[in-house]
Amino acid sequence: MNQPLKQLLAAELIPRIKAFLRERLPDYMLPRQYLWLDQLPLNASGKVLRSALPLPAAARRITESTYQPPRTPLEQQLCGLYTELLGIERVGVLDSFFDLGGHSLLAIQLLARIQPLVKQTVPLKTLFEAPTVAELAARLGTEPASALPFGLGKMSGMPPLKLRPAPPGQLQKLSYSQALWWTIFPTPAELAHGIQNSYAGIRLQGHPDPDALEAAIQAIIQRHEALRTRFASLNRRPRRVIDQAIAFALPRYDFAGQSEDAAIAALEAAAQAPFDLEAGPLIRAALYRLRPDLHLLMLSVSHLVFDGWSLKQFLAELQPLYLAQTQPGYVAQLPELPIQYSDYVYWHRKWIKQSVIRHQLLYWLRLGKDMPVVLDLPTDKPRPTHLTLAGSSVSFSLPAGLVRDLQSLAQRQDATLYMLMLAAFQVLLSRYSGQADIFVGTPVANRPVRELDAVMGLFVNFIVLRGNLAGQPRFVDFLEQLRQTCLDAYAHQDLPFQILFKSFRAYKTLTSWQRFATQKTMRSNVMFNLIDDVGADFQLGELQASLLPLENRFASQAMHLILLKQNQGIQGQLNFSADLFHRETIESLCQQYLSLLNQILAHPEQTVGPKPG
Repeated sequence: MNQPLKQLLAAELIPRIKAFLRERLPDYMLPRQYLWLDQLPLNASGKVLRSALPLPAAARRITESTYQPPRTPLEQQLCGLYTELLGIERVGVLDSFFDLGGHSLLAIQLLARIQPLVKQTVPLKTLFEAPTVAELAARLGTEPASALPFGLGKMSGMPPLKLRPAPPGQLQKLSYSQALWWTIFPTPAELAHGIQNSYAGIRLQGHPDPDALEAAIQAIIQRHEALRTRFASLNRRPRRVIDQAIAFALPRYDFAGQSEDAAIAALEAAAQAPFDLEAGPLIRAALYRLRPDLHLLMLSVSHLVFDGWSLKQFLAELQPLYLAQTQPGYVAQLPELPIQYSDYVYWHRKWIKQSVIRHQLLYWLRLGKDMPVVLDLPTDKPRPTHLTLAGSSVSFSLPAGLVRDLQSLAQRQDATLYMLMLAAFQVLLSRYSGQADIFVGTPVANRPVRELDAVMGLFVNFIVLRGNLAGQPRFVDFLEQLRQTCLDAYAHQDLPFQILFKSFRAYKTLTSWQRFATQKTMRSNVMFNLIDDVGADFQLGELQASLLPLENRFASQAMHLILLKQNQGIQGQLNFSADLFHRETIESLCQQYLSLLNQILAHPEQTVGPKPG
């Protein structure tokens, strides 16, 4: 190509090339990168010398070499939002949100920021179809709000989210997320069980100041009412009680001369110990000293007032508050919280009653029609009439190179890494069970507006993702099917799962959902989750801080695959019910999952599904 066409190449020709290739190639063969070459390397015969072509990893991407700045106010705002959420210095209008490292959770956060700017609902599907700033700005500028389906954070009918101070000690209704826990775990012993704890262990290398840590944690507790919450009963119905202040102390334990494994075992036992839900407090922490320059910090909070997003926010606030205690003159710059958890509960219940149920309930009822009640996995032990919470976990690792290749494959299919890893997991479950109709549950953040980003509490909701592997589809075709399933589910994720329980009486013919959504079957099924490293950017002043891999000794489902992005790789943990499986079986499944991922990379067009016979 002639040099004057270089700018035209980036701005106009690449979309034309993509459209041309889509008409002639299957999706998995479409190129994801376009490289600028001044000329093609030729051999003496005038043929292209392929061995001299630059490798994509060693070459600059065309969007980097031909950076296109924003041209309109909307493009400028979108570039700013991409930069903020993705943590990069510069974004051009030709850069794709997903190519730059975006994923479904970040995409939801992005849309929560975009919707107030454009004053219309923006479905997640729109971002997948128009991932670059230029494409998204064009879609937002031309698509009328009335043409957009109901989805995350609907602008019309959403009441204002305002501060409504809750009197200390007053009994208040649970959130829908909290009420779900009382449905799945109906006994006090199960609700207070250690499986309900959200916890973390942090290795601190250096010389921490225990008093400063204690003061910093106390400040976080005072800042967030969720951490000052306990529970009471009103006419046999659970209610929240918010204390104005709670006494917090950071116990210190000396493990000098003992192994780190011994300290970790003590930390795990303390982290998974039950809480007294009525007496409170529902947060504890402890510091374990191995050497003057090596400590372990334990944090444990009842899941009834805390979730994974809250843990990341907790660590983000602990950094400046600790520095404010240890560095003279340092002032923690934490923005004032616009709302508290009680404000969210009031707002959310009002919003749900107004609009979400009638828009989203039918979707989930239709999805559940004829769905198997339980994923019939072969078990090592007879299924008991009542599953206990006894469990264990098997850990495994995916190296950075493998994760990078999987990410690249997902991008070529216009999917996310989450979708690809879930698709592979469903293929594994299909082959293991012999079933073609595979469904798993997965948590979603359930923070539809930006005001909720910095608020701690239990917000998480659950959705069911159903895959159909009948007819031995190619993996790339199944991934496309699951991609569409995920996008549809995300568009209807606002409906609290708790509400489905109350809706079954009016839909008696849809017996699959009725039987599925019971305490027994909910705890007999399978969960999947892929999460970012919550401690990726965590540090405490001059201390070197890193999260400890902790073993889960309990299980609330038959299986739960948790994939944690960490250091460019993935740390996997497959939790399992000890009532159903032997450890050797789960270890074998983990190895099969790793093998399957490598097979998919080598042959993404291979057929998948339950093995015949």
